[in-house]
Amino acid sequence: MKKLKPNFQTAQGISGVLLVEVNQQVGSMTLTLTQGQVKYYWQGRSKSQDFQDYYRLFYYIAQQYRIPKS
Repeated sequence: MKKLKPNFQTAQGISGVLLVEVNQQVGSMTLTLTQGQVKYYWQGRSKSQDFQDYYRLFYYIAQQYRIPKS
């Protein structure tokens, strides 16, 4: 798995990778945050035909995702 450059920042100020994938059945938004050796994941999924309706909600939730400060 190739390493992707951070393209997203949470409201907490932590950089991460936000990946959006849509196929014929499912649309998903996956957020990956790394702090030290720990990776945190969050994913929103919906049927692909509904994904456009959920995109803004998923994006907002991803922005608000918080991890414990080390």
